[in-house]
Amino acid sequence: MLRKTIAYVVVLAVLAGGGWFAYTRYFAAPKAAGAGGMPPNFAMPVEAQAVRVDTVVRAIRVVGSLRSTETAMISADIAGKVAQILVAEGQKVTRGTPIVTLDSAVAQAELAQARARLLLSQQTYNRASELQNRGVGTAKTVEESTASLRSDEANVALAQARLDKTRILSPFDGILGLRQVSVASS
Repeated sequence: MLRKTIAYVVVLAVLAGGGWFAYTRYFAAPKAAGAGGMPPNFAMPVEAQAVRVDTVVRAIRVVGSLRSTETAMISADIAGKVAQILVAEGQKVTRGTPIVTLDSAVAQAELAQARARLLLSQQTYNRASELQNRGVGTAKTVEESTASLRSDEANVALAQARLDKTRILSPFDGILGLRQVSVASS
């Protein structure tokens, strides 16, 4: 029985000691300390900076690809070497803006040749008409010179159309995309 009594006393002493430790540690100590569990009159070290006004830039960098809702492939109606590229990629264009010019030396020569033939045909027609009015010329000569004149007028129009096709124009308003052509080297 003595052993039991000693055991009870020891257990009671341990419980009393634990209770006293818990009370002083968790309940009595915060009341004596300052805010945040610090002892009274404790100074917290602080670092200060001068305030300045600045602009905050928010930017997001992303990788992606853009695809237009409407596209058109623009090409030349005639074959030829690219002489000039007049508009840069990504530049806005309006309808009718020249984009590319092709080498037009041959087309200009054809137009000059057609105009020279037209001038000769006009002179021949005028001479034939004047001779017929005087009663010296024949109707056949006038008809032949009229046909030659009409043919040479058509040839001038054809040569002018070929020359005009050496300039590729924007078919509508838009932004020029990626080009797949370069200026021809001589």
